[in-house]
Amino acid sequence: MDRTCLDIASDLLRHADHLATCASCRATADAVALVAASRGDPAPDLWPRLRARIAATETGHVHLRFPAIGWRAAAAIATVAAVPLLAPEPARLLAVFLGMV
Repeated sequence: MDRTCLDIASDLLRHADHLATCASCRATADAVALVAASRGDPAPDLWPRLRARIAATETGHVHLRFPAIGWRAAAAIATVAAVPLLAPEPARLLAVFLGMV
């Protein structure tokens, strides 16, 4: 996101003209809307802290650290990876999943 995107980030959904021209902000707005729809309570405003961190860097990029995945997510990933290996014809199973057959 460039500085103009960062300047409007806290009110991103109110800037339809910018969203029409900026794919990055459109993707961010879609993600924010998805998270907002899944939460029942209002989300905290993180943009002032993020704006301060970006302004403090020379490159304008901030590396975000996401929490480690839990054992349930790891088990789900392992299951998804292992199921095709158990099929007698893994390539055919993949084709079925992708709707090619």
